[in-house]
Amino acid sequence: KGYAVSHDELEEGVAGVAAAIVDRTGRPLGSLGVVAPAPRLPSADGLAAALVEAAAEVAAQVAALDSRHQPGEQAALATAVPDL
Repeated sequence: KGYAVSHDELEEGVAGVAAAIVDRTGRPLGSLGVVAPAPRLPSADGLAAALVEAAAEVAAQVAALDSRHQPGEQAALATAVPDL
């Protein structure tokens, strides 16, 4: 699917939808998400589709930035921000 939906999981009355931002290898880089009171959150499917599309756009921009660096620079960038 490329997204996750949370409905009343952490707190009653709260819902959320999130999509992963991944690199070319499928490694997660981050996510985009929306959390709101459940009655105010629009259809999860429609919102999820928009988030998946936006996450893909961010991933493409990250890939374009990565391609501008030399291989040695990519290694330095990868070590500059440790995995959590």
